[in-house]
Amino acid sequence: MAMGSLGSLIPGAYLALGRRVTLHNPDTGAMWRRNGLWGIAIERVMLNDLEPLALSLNLPQSLRFPASIAALGALGPSMVDSRSRATLLFQTALVGLLAQHTIELKRARVTRSRLGLPARRLEGTEFLIVPRHDAHPGLVNGTLEQRIVQTLASWSSNPAARVWPQGATIYELVRAIIQYDQHSPDMWLLRLAQDEAVSRGMSRLDTRLGGMLSRHEIGPPYSGQILGEGQVIQTLLDQLAHSQPDFARALEAEIGRGIESRRLKWRTPRPAVH
Repeated sequence: MAMGSLGSLIPGAYLALGRRVTLHNPDTGAMWRRNGLWGIAIERVMLNDLEPLALSLNLPQSLRFPASIAALGALGPSMVDSRSRATLLFQTALVGLLAQHTIELKRARVTRSRLGLPARRLEGTEFLIVPRHDAHPGLVNGTLEQRIVQTLASWSSNPAARVWPQGATIYELVRAIIQYDQHSPDMWLLRLAQDEAVSRGMSRLDTRLGGMLSRHEIGPPYSGQILGEGQVIQTLLDQLAHSQPDFARALEAEIGRGIESRRLKWRTPRPAVH
């Protein structure tokens, strides 16, 4: 991080949060954070100035349907590998919003120094997502897409903003959308798009075993159109993988990690004490 970035920090720009102290330059996005335990520093994180990440995403046509619904046509049977399909669904919604210039992507070099024995120093790239200033959730097509834009627009009120005040990381954005831990966060995401398609009269959802199993089918009048728009979205994903392979890999990995972090873990009951 350049010295000028830290030098421009003002007293009101930092947050002292118990065992965490964060210094943040709102003009450049530069940040310094110390995590401590009982007054002893155990980790330091330094984020360089944020810079826009140029994406070569050429949308050949305006999408009639939300990208998340268009993705349903390419997801296959709805009772196989729901985590992979939920990851693709969220990935598709984000890439669609990026291609439509509704949200923006920024990146910065980040250095994490972990103190102790052994001490470790890790360097990498952090990707942050922010909304465009003129983006309005009410004008965004798609339930999942609207939630993404709304979450980004109100990011300063999210608890994760105390750690990432500049914008949402992919991981924290996924967690914020799902909101709470549950047994099947992947199915929750899929049902969000499926229920919207059903409400639009585009598909039907058959549930069995009290809703534990479901099968979603796009109706014949829409299946061809959704398949066509799904191919457009796949083209965008291919463009992203070609032009920004590091981000494309991070996008898929961090979405999957965020979904899994919201999964309730089964706990083995403690044996009774007699």
